[in-house]
Amino acid sequence: MLDYKSPDDMTYAEILAEATAKLRALAPEWTDYNTHDPGVTFLEMLCWLTENQRYYLSRITEKHELKYLKLLGTAPISARPARLLAVCEPMGAKLPKGSKADVNGVPFTLEEDVNLGGKITVSREYGGAASDVYGFKPFGEKPRAGAEFYIALDEPLIGGEEYRLYAVTARDKTGGTPLRDGYYPTYEIEMAALCGGEWLPCEIRDGSYGFSQSGAIALISPLPCVALKCALIRCEADAPPVVEALCLSAVELVQKEYAAVPIRYEFRENPLCLDTPPLIAVKEDFRLFTEEEGGLTEWSQTDDLSCSGPFDRHYELDETEGTVRFGDNVRGKKPEKGVVIASMSLTAGSEGNVKENLDFTISGGGAEIKARNPFPLPPENAGANRETVSEAFERFVRESKKPYAAFTAADCLALIRRVPGLRIESANAYFPEEGKTRICVNPAHKSEKGLPPAYVRNIRKFLFERRAPCVELEITPPSYRTGDLFAEIRFEEWADGKEKEISLMLRRLADEAGKRFGVTVSLSKWKSEIEAAPYAREANGLTLKQRNGEIIGVFKDKTLSPDEILKVEKIFINGASYEERTSNDLYGM
Repeated sequence: MLDYKSPDDMTYAEILAEATAKLRALAPEWTDYNTHDPGVTFLEMLCWLTENQRYYLSRITEKHELKYLKLLGTAPISARPARLLAVCEPMGAKLPKGSKADVNGVPFTLEEDVNLGGKITVSREYGGAASDVYGFKPFGEKPRAGAEFYIALDEPLIGGEEYRLYAVTARDKTGGTPLRDGYYPTYEIEMAALCGGEWLPCEIRDGSYGFSQSGAIALISPLPCVALKCALIRCEADAPPVVEALCLSAVELVQKEYAAVPIRYEFRENPLCLDTPPLIAVKEDFRLFTEEEGGLTEWSQTDDLSCSGPFDRHYELDETEGTVRFGDNVRGKKPEKGVVIASMSLTAGSEGNVKENLDFTISGGGAEIKARNPFPLPPENAGANRETVSEAFERFVRESKKPYAAFTAADCLALIRRVPGLRIESANAYFPEEGKTRICVNPAHKSEKGLPPAYVRNIRKFLFERRAPCVELEITPPSYRTGDLFAEIRFEEWADGKEKEISLMLRRLADEAGKRFGVTVSLSKWKSEIEAAPYAREANGLTLKQRNGEIIGVFKDKTLSPDEILKVEKIFINGASYEERTSNDLYGM
């Protein structure tokens, strides 16, 4: 995108000085530049006109900038209300839609009917010892299909009613894009309810995707039940999901305050002021009607009245200023009588982001229920104000720099990081032959099974529409160059017991090299780092003996192929191992 430079960047005096300086070169015979000279008078007039033209050319208002954004195919993002996960006092109650809560002076609203379950306990076996929910690994250290756990209820669930089992999982340090509908999870679960001594299948909608991420599992028991069973029916990874909290008495509150409607205004001025600031009107909740012959007629919200015709019942809502602008019977129709607002909610935007661990009460349906928000707001649930025009331009620039198609290896690597549900440590892309792109993925959680099939399907699904035409995609796991590292070290006479420190240093170097594909293994550099330690006099020998029989020494670097990763299993210092963990621990095998 071209950088915008305002034309109005010089004063009248600067323009006159620049013009006078040019005259000395253009008209050397002109020597009198005093104000009495008629030529100088003309020059001053032309500079004054130039300064005026520069001023008018730079008068770009926010309305112009909004038009430019529209030409670019974007617009400022509307205000977003915060979403708060509140854990209620377990009591087996029902909260109706519209229930309200005052959280530290900030209003929140419940947007759907919710059934609250009672207190729960989890265990590996039905009727067995209860497990601590925090840090609970529902399917064990090595999850496999068929693994299960049980949830005992102190309040029975009503048959045919929907309940929400909220799971908060440990955030994966590798980050990644959350999984969403249409993509394949690495875990799949099913649930059953104990009804009259018999386990009956539950109807579920799993928003946690097998506890691989935080979310709600909506479940319906066919009959009243006193316990639940959760079974893993598909598993494509060895890394166990870790649950930090699990409850049946949580609700999601939205930082909105609904206005008492209907609200009638006499249409006397355009735009119509709603008197909502400092609160922000939520666009998707706003509905407007006008009084016309035959009753009320609903109008449609638009972002730009300049595209509307004289008979189009359109209006523009400025949610921050709290105004509604109508047309002028040329660009959009003008109301003839009163205006009726049938639905309107207000939010505080970023001011609605309350801190965690606050106690409050949810009121609704004649009940007062105590609740607390024990978790901080994740970024995707935090409230935000309406985006300014400058912020919208900055976002457009950032997004325009992101690759939208996999034409180069760098494009492929950037796109892989955006694949939903993917947790990877490193990746590489290259072109082994014309018409083929090979993508090697090193998953964050290593598995003896190789790359999870769900990863392969998700990468292929995400990249298929973004690949270059007539290009075949090949997705493979890394090929490991496995071996043991041997080091012969001469220590200073005063240094005693420093072998473990050298071993930790080499493990760090090996781990860093093992995170990248096609790395050049330079043991001479590792030797230099060892000898830089004050307690190491000399590194006489440093060799990497690979499983294929090849030996890498300090005198010759080895560059791995684009699909290979170095994997150092054991490290020996002067013939002895000082590691408390092996590469099998490091690689999750």
